[in-house]
Amino acid sequence: MQVSFQYAAQLAGAAGCDGETRDIDPGTSLLAALTQLAQSHNSLYTDLLFSEDGQLCSSTLIAIDNVQINTASPPTLDTDCTVTIITPMSGG
Repeated sequence: MQVSFQYAAQLAGAAGCDGETRDIDPGTSLLAALTQLAQSHNSLYTDLLFSEDGQLCSSTLIAIDNVQINTASPPTLDTDCTVTIITPMSGG
């Protein structure tokens, strides 16, 4: 299935783009999909998404098809969708 990942804030800078689309197997957990994505990006990308214990950072906002999800219990991806990821922004 096709999953579009849209990046905002510092994550877009770390990824070098504002989004990308990947083929993901149905039933893949969001955590696994993002871990897979992180392997193709730099360490800043990984540091912005994941805490030291390998879980998604609680300060990151993630929405699937414009519905915010709980990063403490990320869902599986079962259909084509758009995952929007917004990392914290600094400044005022």
